[in-house]
Amino acid sequence: MPRFFPSFILPIFLTFVLSPAIVFASDRSSSEDVLFVLEGGSDYSEPVVRQEASTWLTFSSRLFLGEPSYYSEIENYHACTFPGDDLCQFLLTSRLREHTMVETHLTVDRSRVSEYLQDTARFVHKEPVNATFEMRDGQLSVLSSSKDGVNLNISETADRIVTFLSESSSANFLASPGAVSMAIEIVAPTVDSHNISTLGITDVVGEGRSNFSGSSSDRIYNIKTAASRFHGQLLAPGEELSFVDLLGPVDGDHGYKEELVIRNNRTEPEFGGGICQVSTTLFRAAIFSGLEITARRNHSYPVKYYAPVGFDATIYVPRPDLRFVNNTPGHILIQLAVEGTELIVRFYGTSDGRSVAMDGPHITDRGDDGSLKTTFTQTVTSADGTVREDIFRSYYRSPDLYPKPEDVAKLTEKPKGWSDREWQEYKRGNGL
Repeated sequence: MPRFFPSFILPIFLTFVLSPAIVFASDRSSSEDVLFVLEGGSDYSEPVVRQEASTWLTFSSRLFLGEPSYYSEIENYHACTFPGDDLCQFLLTSRLREHTMVETHLTVDRSRVSEYLQDTARFVHKEPVNATFEMRDGQLSVLSSSKDGVNLNISETADRIVTFLSESSSANFLASPGAVSMAIEIVAPTVDSHNISTLGITDVVGEGRSNFSGSSSDRIYNIKTAASRFHGQLLAPGEELSFVDLLGPVDGDHGYKEELVIRNNRTEPEFGGGICQVSTTLFRAAIFSGLEITARRNHSYPVKYYAPVGFDATIYVPRPDLRFVNNTPGHILIQLAVEGTELIVRFYGTSDGRSVAMDGPHITDRGDDGSLKTTFTQTVTSADGTVREDIFRSYYRSPDLYPKPEDVAKLTEKPKGWSDREWQEYKRGNGL
């Protein structure tokens, strides 16, 4: 039956006899070598060094008398740290010297383990990738396959680490590194490559066109680059498409060149000039498909590439955005093509019997400075005779308010319609 030390003996014994063992436990935790490896399969693994793990651990010890058959090396009087053996003989009985046992208890701070795993989760995480499709000779085929996403289950992984460390003995911490498997969760993509037969995509339900004749080679390059982001995308029933979200970053690293855009009351070069050719054409396809437009803004002034005026949609990351909802009962496949100087967007799906009519766009006001107001009406009649009408109004300012680089010399005084703040910003930007 184990017996504990009398209270007056225990502090002395801890201080003078066991201090080397306690210091040894602390030293071992601060070592820089690997304690264990977090394994996440073939894609990711992460070594955890002892110095990091030591911040999660607390060691505590207790002393008690073992059975007479137990002989301790550490607690034996030969390991006594008092100067000379006489003091050990005086303070400690033979049983205390030879049969005292030490039990070391390890506590793992789970909250600190979880904090550590928050950073690991960023490297493990992978977004699922939806499949894209293409109509070839009237048949739907896979353009790019879907891929599963990956998440780290922080809570379950923390439990596994705590269990591993709690069950490890002192010898384990000094031996070769152990391994802990991460708890990995697979995230299925919304659009799976294998679901092609269930989509029911057979017919063209709407089409939009625009002409970019007269565009520079860089502008045409940007149009084709942006179009590739949308070609093959699938829009589920009830899903809202965000042009900006699907487009992604617009810069040189993502394949764009500098061309003219409308920005900061100027028409000036910037990466991605010409992308609005795609958003405008996509907007037209959505209108002729009878989809619900949830966000759309016209350009600041009339642009020749988007004739007829009043039927355009401007975008700029992060806003303004073009958004619309697939309000049909089936999936819609987005297909883009360039034929000569025409950009064509076709929406494929399954007809639900709706008909779409468009009245306009009509110019309702025209200013001497080139400013315009327009309107058009989208009328959607469902198979049961229900009618929905949406009116789209556009307000265009004078092109003179947005000078191109070659027009800078024309502005020597504040244009009509500009605020003092806009004029000051213009002058600062042009060294006036």
